[in-house]
Amino acid sequence: MSSRSMKVLMKSKDVEGYEYTESPVPEPTAHQALVRITKVGICGSDIPLYMWNDIGKGIATLPFIPGHEAVGEIVAIGAGAQPENAGELKKGDRVGVENHYYCEACYQCTHGEPHICSKMGQLGHGKLGHGPGMDKTIAMQGGCAEFALVPTKMLYKLKRDITDTQACLLEPMGVAHNGVEAAEVKKGDDVLIIGCGAIGLLAIQICKAIGASPIYAADIDEKKLALAREFGATHTFNTRASNLTSAILGQTQSFGVGHLVECSGFPGMVNKVWEMVRKGGNVCLLGIPKTPVAPELSGKDFLFRCVTTRGVHGRKIWHTWEACEALIADGKCKPELVVTHDFPLEDFQNAFDTLLKATGIKILMTPTPSGSKM
Repeated sequence: MSSRSMKVLMKSKDVEGYEYTESPVPEPTAHQALVRITKVGICGSDIPLYMWNDIGKGIATLPFIPGHEAVGEIVAIGAGAQPENAGELKKGDRVGVENHYYCEACYQCTHGEPHICSKMGQLGHGKLGHGPGMDKTIAMQGGCAEFALVPTKMLYKLKRDITDTQACLLEPMGVAHNGVEAAEVKKGDDVLIIGCGAIGLLAIQICKAIGASPIYAADIDEKKLALAREFGATHTFNTRASNLTSAILGQTQSFGVGHLVECSGFPGMVNKVWEMVRKGGNVCLLGIPKTPVAPELSGKDFLFRCVTTRGVHGRKIWHTWEACEALIADGKCKPELVVTHDFPLEDFQNAFDTLLKATGIKILMTPTPSGSKM
């Protein structure tokens, strides 16, 4: 550690909330880079970490700096070979952080699926990853800080002229993109997006960019449905006011849609998605249910309908990053439109209060430089 200090959010005690405090600026060693964070995002998955409930305690380890959606600029690089997948990195490069820290050695990593590594560490969770550049200092790093130490293999070097806000949104947009791809949505296809939070709205933008049509969107919030229409949904349904299954079957001559992306995670809705998909269709589950789910179909119906169902976790490294950056740079998607709040990092309490009250859609924070120069 250096003698310089930086401002960070930290959870070091077994209590709710975070402390805005000072921490030493870490120094990179082999296969590591020090990144000056310019934007960090928070989302629904940050709630258990903030609340420090049983879910949070199950996915994170004290102490840690939160923040798994981050973008910044490299200010120092440690010794060691640069990763092939990121190209040559240098001081001054703008980078996004892929937060699924993979080991390179497990079955998933050696079979083209490092994003679902069986020994996964993760930025902003205090979990020690495996492989080059991983150590205890890396484990506690997160994006809610002036600087973050990151394994070089986990840095995506930005290739196009996009803003810091857009670059910060490559992480959540990547989840949406991975989900749309998993549902095999193509030009001219019909698709239903359930849940119009940030991920659902980004999925709608991506479907529109692909040329999918019609694009159906469902939510319980009229304001979010208005945004869904603005972003490209051709039909919207308020599931408080109408039965979604009946509405979709009515729109599709009782066959169902060919492609469905479930982003709400609401168990009562997840249980019904297979009713709304045609035979041979595709379902992707993105939202995370908090309780067990069970399809509301008989075993025979489930089997004979031949519906392909996939879950998605994270982004494909680096395919998803490149695809999303291109969509933004080419003007086909504008993920910044989902941002409702951007707080200074020191105003983190208002940021998390907004998250907990669900009064925003996408919330960002911007670290304020304290004078630590690199």
